[in-house]
Amino acid sequence: MNIGIDHGYYAIKTRHCSFPAGITAYSHEPYTLQDTLEYEGRFYVCGTGRQPILRDKTGNDNYFLLTLAAIAKEIRQRGEKPECSVVIGAGLPLTTYGREKKPFRKYLLRSSQPVCFKFEGEAYKVMIRDVLLFPQGYSASVIIQQQGRIYTERLLSAAMEAGFDLKALPVILMGGGAAVVTRNVREQDRLCRVLALTDARANAEGYERIMGQMSGGESQR
Repeated sequence: MNIGIDHGYYAIKTRHCSFPAGITAYSHEPYTLQDTLEYEGRFYVCGTGRQPILRDKTGNDNYFLLTLAAIAKEIRQRGEKPECSVVIGAGLPLTTYGREKKPFRKYLLRSSQPVCFKFEGEAYKVMIRDVLLFPQGYSASVIIQQQGRIYTERLLSAAMEAGFDLKALPVILMGGGAAVVTRNVREQDRLCRVLALTDARANAEGYERIMGQMSGGESQR
């Protein structure tokens, strides 16, 4: 099971869950098991407040414990069994990615496997098979790419519905959005001919040319 986890200072986020990144330790069982993690004989209430900003997230066990809580929440949301194996996907700031990649991977990928713990009274036995780390922002660029294609499909569809046969007429793309659409046009769209004017200043230049024609002269250079 692949589980992506965003280890933020304010909150821990997974595909289905988000909860504050604070954690409080107890030597005895709290009065309620809600958000309570039991690990190696100690109890931790997860989601209380937020983490202080640390230069090194591996400086204590807090983020590892919050990771276990995140895994348990995600397993429950997906309806999976509490005894399973997972691969964690996580991110690090781009500026420190090279320096922190190895220690953070080692921090999450503990040598003692499987990891046995309880969350909200339910026992979990999780084999963390691997930890894959990515520069923060990289995954967002993949979201952006998907939306770029969706935007292009909607744009082409709207033009076709308006009566323009883009499979028979040349298609001129211009302005700032032209670069986005050009990258997302595919062979399956079967457009007649695509002319991309990607200069973001094209509209402004066009306005001046129109004004020059309206005044009976050429636009000034």
